[in-house]
Amino acid sequence: MTFQHCDRVAADPSYVGIAIRATPLGERSMHVGLLYRHSNGDVKFTHLAWHNDLRDETLPHGDNYLWAECACLTQDDSLSDFVANFIEMCAQSKEIPYGPNPPPTAFDLNGRYSPQNDRQGLTCATFISSVLLAAGFPVVRLGTWESRPDDSLWWSSMMKYIEKSAPERAAELDDVAIEFRLRPDEVAVAATSIDPPLSYQEALARSVPLQELLFPAVVAVTDSPVGVALPADSIGER
Repeated sequence: MTFQHCDRVAADPSYVGIAIRATPLGERSMHVGLLYRHSNGDVKFTHLAWHNDLRDETLPHGDNYLWAECACLTQDDSLSDFVANFIEMCAQSKEIPYGPNPPPTAFDLNGRYSPQNDRQGLTCATFISSVLLAAGFPVVRLGTWESRPDDSLWWSSMMKYIEKSAPERAAELDDVAIEFRLRPDEVAVAATSIDPPLSYQEALARSVPLQELLFPAVVAVTDSPVGVALPADSIGER
């Protein structure tokens, strides 16, 4: 796992990767998405920008993104191609609800988002873990994830944004409590590791060097509050 700035990375013809950046929303907030080779030959960046706002865009440049390829997939071009094709299918589901608790299986074999109920939803981080799991490439062992004291504080802050921008979604999530939080840096290091899937403790420890790259002026603390998805009008290129 070696994260570099996107503008310094030449896109390999058969790769799948991760792009992550620090954002201005809150202390140590981050946003993360998937990079993949589209069937038309272009490099695409697909990410859940906000509630019902899944984007499939060009490779991000100049937005302080860091990039790394999924190291495990580099050893098998056919597997990498399969995962890239599956990501492309999932990227067609433009309206994916935002929510703290992901479905056990979020995408079907055709890449369609298929939750069990309206109270389930994805974040930018669980979008990645869910897509890769459905592609047969699990990167985290969510059964090992632990709830942290600031998880509920994070979700309370996100609900305020949802209430303003998507009141109908806020009503669906009114009494939903967060079970645990998979953070952007944790899914980033897990997806780019050579030995996925990672446990909570493994991802937590390995995320420290990435935090130091994203927040060079801040001393890394492994259990500090990190990772918030920005509303669409803040993170998008418009």
